[in-house]
Amino acid sequence: MEEEDPVVQEIPVFLSQALAENFYIFQYPVRPANRDWKDVLVKNASIKPKNKIVRLEVGLDTYSDKYCPSKGEQIALNTDGQQESRYIKDKDREKSQYFKNGIMDKIVLESSVPCFKTEHYAVALLQDKELHCTPVKVTDPTSGFIIVT
Repeated sequence: MEEEDPVVQEIPVFLSQALAENFYIFQYPVRPANRDWKDVLVKNASIKPKNKIVRLEVGLDTYSDKYCPSKGEQIALNTDGQQESRYIKDKDREKSQYFKNGIMDKIVLESSVPCFKTEHYAVALLQDKELHCTPVKVTDPTSGFIIVT
């Protein structure tokens, strides 16, 4: 005997291409699902449309109880080398330093090759009891991100 599975609601579904040229999907598979992005500060962003590369420079909360200042200082030291006295300013050296404050206070998220079989995926928005879908596929398998087309 089959269990009853009644239809509880019917909504119209629309297939849209309106976002295709200006829509990027960012996926960070190593970030836990319970850590959202609402409090993240993007310090810098760059995009190379012809090369299909996106780069986001994201600030770190160095005052968080989850941040280890000694590790942050060590990473900055390994990256930039020994800092001279804070009272001596060398403009060329200052420009070449990645961590200006002598502590790791940012990370960079850069695009990488996504999965290749995306023909069965879509991005959807449910609004006013209507579902608007845009198909997702990789336009260039060597691209660093998925573009909706």
